[in-house]
Amino acid sequence: MCTGSRDEMAARLADMPGRTVVGADGIARRIVRDRTQQLPRLEEFYVACPAVVDDKARPQFEEQWYAATTTAVLC
Repeated sequence: MCTGSRDEMAARLADMPGRTVVGADGIARRIVRDRTQQLPRLEEFYVACPAVVDDKARPQFEEQWYAATTTAVLC
């Protein structure tokens, strides 16, 4: 996690892997993995937001993400 001014974070976001997409909500995201159509539906992206936003990761997220993105599952 990084903190800084809006301009600093916009520059940091632009340096992240992926491609920039601005959604209908006006929020820029760096898309690393597009949302899949098959289950489990996976997507991966970076976004810059105010530092006061709570982490949205639920308990066990890391474990479940790893299980859903292993080579055996994706191939």
